Amino acid sequence: GNVLGTSNTDTFIITTAMTGPRHTFRTTAGRNRTIGSGYGNDTPEVGNYLLTFSCIGCAEIGLVIEAMSFGFSVYLGVPAALTVATSYTSHSTGETLTLQSSYSTAKEVSLSSFVVQVIDGASNVLNLQYEIDVEATPVSVGSCTTSAIEMAYTPQSVISGVAIFDDIVVKRPCTGTYHLTFSSPGLSSVSILLTFSTGYPSTIDVCTVNSYTRVETGLCNDTHTYVGASDMVVQSFSAQLTDPGGLHVGDAWDAEARNVTVELESFVLVPGQPEVVSTPSLIADWNGSLLASSGAVGWCTDTMDANPQNVVVRNPLTGGLSYEVRYSNPAAAYCREISYSGVAPDTHYNVGLKIDIGLAGVYRLRIASYCGPERCPGAIHPTLETDLLQFTVIPGAPAALKMLTAPPFVNENDFALIPAPEIVLVDSVGNVCTQVDTSIAVSVTPLLTNLLGAVGEMVSGAVKFDNLKLVGERGAEYRLTFTSDTYSLSTTSDRTLTVMNCSSIKPNSALYNGECSCMPGFTSDLSGETGYTADLDSFYIESNTTLYKTTKDLRTGSAHFTLMESAFRVRTDFTILKSQYYASSGSLVLGSLAHVGKDACHCVSQTQTPFLSYYRQLPLDAYLCGDCPVGGECDGDVIERVRALPGYSRFKLTSLTFRECPFPEACLGGVNSTCLDGGYTGSRCAACSKGYAYDPIKGAHPPKCYDCA
Repeated sequence: GNVLGTSNTDTFIITTAMTGPRHTFRTTAGRNRTIGSGYGNDTPEVGNYLLTFSCIGCAEIGLVIEAMSFGFSVYLGVPAALTVATSYTSHSTGETLTLQSSYSTAKEVSLSSFVVQVIDGASNVLNLQYEIDVEATPVSVGSCTTSAIEMAYTPQSVISGVAIFDDIVVKRPCTGTYHLTFSSPGLSSVSILLTFSTGYPSTIDVCTVNSYTRVETGLCNDTHTYVGASDMVVQSFSAQLTDPGGLHVGDAWDAEARNVTVELESFVLVPGQPEVVSTPSLIADWNGSLLASSGAVGWCTDTMDANPQNVVVRNPLTGGLSYEVRYSNPAAAYCREISYSGVAPDTHYNVGLKIDIGLAGVYRLRIASYCGPERCPGAIHPTLETDLLQFTVIPGAPAALKMLTAPPFVNENDFALIPAPEIVLVDSVGNVCTQVDTSIAVSVTPLLTNLLGAVGEMVSGAVKFDNLKLVGERGAEYRLTFTSDTYSLSTTSDRTLTVMNCSSIKPNSALYNGECSCMPGFTSDLSGETGYTADLDSFYIESNTTLYKTTKDLRTGSAHFTLMESAFRVRTDFTILKSQYYASSGSLVLGSLAHVGKDACHCVSQTQTPFLSYYRQLPLDAYLCGDCPVGGECDGDVIERVRALPGYSRFKLTSLTFRECPFPEACLGGVNSTCLDGGYTGSRCAACSKGYAYDPIKGAHPPKCYDCA
């Protein structure tokens, strides 16, 4: 039993062996006193182990050395990590769950069940309770709508040593690989590499292949500048069929013979454009429907043979060589040709799109596909998710002036036109040229006395003549022309404008030497309230008719008229001439033109014998005069202004019935039928007020009141 130590000069080979449950045994070589620098058991399973040491070759040199063994036990360690079982058989149901890591993309991919376990440092499964989280992260993905992945699942806890995730759903994964990672606080996580291959087409994509801008899901924007025109050609573009992850499916599903269609989804005018009666239409070759080839379709503009090149060709009969000019078709590979002469150089007519009238606005084309059970019996998605292609059309070059709001049929002298004319500058299809600022001038035929506000500044292709005023002959018709000298364009109003005749601006008047004079039976004054004074408007009619004779008013020195024909029952007195004055336009006009109000010519009221006067009848806008009632005194105005003569009274202001008072001295008259102060009151002033009474003998005949004091 003594250790030989350094006296042992022989070399011995000592081996070790371990028996027991699952383990990985490792040693290092040893010699002489140190038989090994270390030994260990990687990830040993829980259980009992036997370690045996023996000498190799000792018997050959005559030594008998007995093997030596000793045993030890391994127990469960502390929780260290999570693991996912590649295969797991349920103890209760006997069902075997096998890990699956490869899938095809789809709108929703249901993953296989994942069995997650908690293990110690030696991979021994521990029956401990832990909450498990799941996360998917991209590792290497191809062309994709978005590399971010959306996932749904029910959180699980380790129960009886396992946590089974059987409802993990990944939404629209991209083609490529992802790490599916299971984690729990305090434990090392475990990741499974998932692989997704190209799936069944689910969506139409216009953005990616054409390098358009994706505004939002299902909406692409083409930034190409389109200019308004008739039969506006839509530039070439392609639409691809993509799987739920956004990858082009190629020709994998061409056998389905799926059609892709295009239609005009919507059109919205841009600001500054007038409303239209009808919206533009899409003109599409082959009714806008194309058969998908290699998972794509395309609508293209017509192309012309290009890029001529000299090539050497051999005559198949003679074997001789010669040069021949060959052309290439610049159309994209996805374009479909309708016709071609076959003789270059010539035009290749391709399946394309046009807008019949390219109005300025925002257009949206809907690209869609439906493949029913008759044509695609095994279709996972008969209807694909559509994509909208949006583009904007701007106005073209100025081509014409257009009258948006025409001048009125009739307007008054020196008044702004109502409605104010509105002129727009338009391109060949009627788009307002909002990119243009210029000046527009107005001319009128025949010539006017004056034209004000005749130049308007056009801003963003539109101008409104708010201050356009005409001064011309009353009743004459004028035509307005609007001109742009910058673009050599003009437009003339279809209808004429008539300067208001006298009867329109001043009822019961007529035109004389450019002035509106009141007709016989009416008068005009300066204030427009009463008929006591008149201006020169009355002079023409009343001095040129046998109905009147002219005298001289000694008080004013002005013209004075006396009625000759009682049937008209009118006369004018105290004529006063209105002086010249400046109108709002700054023009100096005759005083007689001041009276342009509708009630300037109103009913006459006479202040001298025979005191005939009139009131305005209802409706007022009829401008008719009525005889002043007996007992009343009219001033040519409305019923409410009719006054009661002394000795008369009326019950209310809207009445034309004036009754004689039983005691005339008690009724003072006036608008309000005033009673004499000193005891009179009531209807027709026939009652005595408080403190007064009738004569005790004569009574109320007449109703004369006496002071009771």
